[in-house]
Amino acid sequence: MVKLKIYVLGNPLLKEDDAALRIAKELEAELKDVEFVEFDPAEAVDEKKPVFLDVSPDIDDVMIIDSSDDSHDFETSDLVTMHDYDLGVMLKLFREVGLLSEYVVIAVPSNASSLSKSEIVKKVKEVILGILQNLEKLK
Repeated sequence: MVKLKIYVLGNPLLKEDDAALRIAKELEAELKDVEFVEFDPAEAVDEKKPVFLDVSPDIDDVMIIDSSDDSHDFETSDLVTMHDYDLGVMLKLFREVGLLSEYVVIAVPSNASSLSKSEIVKKVKEVILGILQNLEKLK
């Protein structure tokens, strides 16, 4: 039984934007209680507190962004095309109109990070296991 659904963002055609997709593919065999779902921010989510896995080019380490922590705010640029509609824009918009009030984002560095791929995968796995432990405590 799947206990956690993680919405994974990225573009498999762009090396600088495919890290989250590659990490999810690597972890799906190990984490049987997790369903990794490829996600486009133009879609809707039906989870009460969805978990997203996405690349952030401006970080050097794995980062957890929880909606309850107001110190993290997504930088968004002007929307010119739908290519500009990313996870940050979706979360801001959905929060403003009341469609989504809680979420967790597991942000991973782009391929330009000083961390090795295996270090990033290990850290993401630890974060996901921590989320699963918290879900068990809530039962």
